[in-house]
Amino acid sequence: MSNGTGIESYLIWNELNIPISLLSSQSCIHDPLLVITETHRTVLNQILRQTQTPLSDGPFSVLVDHMKLLDFDVKNRYFRAELQKLDEGEFSHNL
Repeated sequence: MSNGTGIESYLIWNELNIPISLLSSQSCIHDPLLVITETHRTVLNQILRQTQTPLSDGPFSVLVDHMKLLDFDVKNRYFRAELQKLDEGEFSHNL
């Protein structure tokens, strides 16, 4: 009886055209979100560039836990927004 690891699962995932980069890490194979986002990474980053909603507040907030999937400019915008939130909170305490 197979537990879903090894050559059997590799062959199943390979038939689904899963990127080889995900197949090398056993922890990533079982997360459907990572499979979908890795497959559609370019489109996802284009959507995030065009949206005005902050990454941490919008429907893509789950990606904050998977920063390796995001392009540099998307990460940069996210971290700048988070720093701005911290600055605004600090200034409100000084008033």
